[in-house]
Order: sequence, then structure tokens, then C-alpha cells
Amino acid sequence: MNKKVTIASITFASLLLLAPAVSADTVNTYSSTGSVGYTASTDPTNPVDPTDPTTPVTPETPGGKVVTPGTNGPLSIDFASSLDFGVQKITASDATYQASAQGYTKADGTKTTGPDYVQITDNRGSFAGWTLSAQQLNDFKTASGVVLQGAQVAFTGANHVSATTADGSVTNKDSFTLTPGGGAIDVMSGAAATTETVNGTSGTHLLDFGDASSLKTDQVSYNADGTTVARPSTDSAVTLSVPGKSAKVAASYTTTIQWTIGNTPSETIN
Repeated sequence: MNKKVTIASITFASLLLLAPAVSADTVNTYSSTGSVGYTASTDPTNPVDPTDPTTPVTPETPGGKVVTPGTNGPLSIDFASSLDFGVQKITASDATYQASAQGYTKADGTKTTGPDYVQITDNRGSFAGWTLSAQQLNDFKTASGVVLQGAQVAFTGANHVSATTADGSVTNKDSFTLTPGGGAIDVMSGAAATTETVNGTSGTHLLDFGDASSLKTDQVSYNADGTTVARPSTDSAVTLSVPGKSAKVAASYTTTIQWTIGNTPSETIN
């Protein structure tokens, strides 16, 4: 009996050795695709926080005036601060006054101030470049046409702020002074990208005038009776210089500063 078992075991083992090897499972693959397209946006872009360009805000204007809406895209000027230099005493001495800081309300309802600024957006998708310029169209003058002779607005401490990755493709002037009735001054420019490449010029860009260190709370305005009222916050990076020899009437003077965005990039601005 033991002999039969041994023969059977040997026979079964031989059959296993002669059986063909079992092949691995066949794996098949198939590729599908994904796609997305973009077109230039003509929508306006809302103003953002000059200290945090990722956060939308609601800007205020001096005297509670309605904020002028920004222009439509795809290459737009979204906002520019209006400048209030307070109510000052008539003097025969040269004087320099600071502009009010930019007031705005955050999404949570918090009111605060930041540096004065101008904001532009490029949603063309062409990376063809752009240039922002500033021009003072006329003298400071009263409603009756009296001119504040020799008055000049100066912007200093200018710095480019954006949520876009900085790669040196956007440049700006550090400081500039406007001449009433003079030509436009190029103040910030985005360079054109080389063919079939992109750079950091798209999206929203701000030119801030000063920063947190430029904001002051020691300035005053004057009432008609000579008493003073504290100005909530001023931006020492934006000033109005008035010669003492300029004749002054007891009235309000205004001027217009025009900001222009063009689709032609300038040479590197500094």
C-alpha cells in the first residue's frame, strides 16, 4: 500500500511540473483629456486694500462724496484716491500740507485708513504690457476762478503692491511732482512678455504712496473762527506745497488729477 501511495505522489508531482505557467492578468489603459479656455474679461474690478491686495474694500472719499466707479476691463483703472489737504490758515510763508489718508471699510464692517493709492487691472490675457500715467489738468482754483499760483502736488515713497508674483516686470517711479497743465508723467509700467510666455503684469496692481509709517495723526484743520480740529489721519507721502507769495482768498480750491492706463509699455520706470 505504501508503494502505491509513493507512485501516485510522484505521478502528481510530475503533472505539476509539466503544466504550462499561468500568465499575469493583462492591464489595458485609455487616456481621456481635460480642457479649459479663457477670454478677456470686460467686467470692472472692485477696489482692494492698499495694504493687502487680496482683500476687497469699500473706499471712502473726502467729505463723504460718492466714489467714482472704476472703468470697465479688460485693461482698467479701478480706483484712485481723492486728495484732501484740509482747511489751512492764510499765510505769507511757504507751507506744505499733507493729504488725507485713504479711508475704507473692510468686508467685516471695520473702518480703517491706509496710504493713498491708485489701482489698475489687466485682464486681457495678452501680456502685451501697459503704462499708467498721471496728469494734473489745471491749477488749484476757486469756484469763481481764482488760481492758487505755484501750488504743486508731490507723491513720494511710491511702491508697487500686487497679489501677483513679483518678477521685475512691473516698475514704477519712487516719486514725482505734478505741474498744473503740464504733460502726463508715466508712473508705473508693466513690460510686455516675450512671445508665447507670461510674466507678472496681469491681474490687479496698486501703486501705494507711502505705507503704514507714512500715516500721521498730528495734523489739524482750521475753522472759520481760528479754532482747530484734528484731522483723523494723513498721508505724509502726498503733499501740497504752496508758496507764501501766492495770493489766497478765504475759499475752497480744487483741481483735477487724471490717471490714464495705456496698452503700450514704457521703458523701465524708476
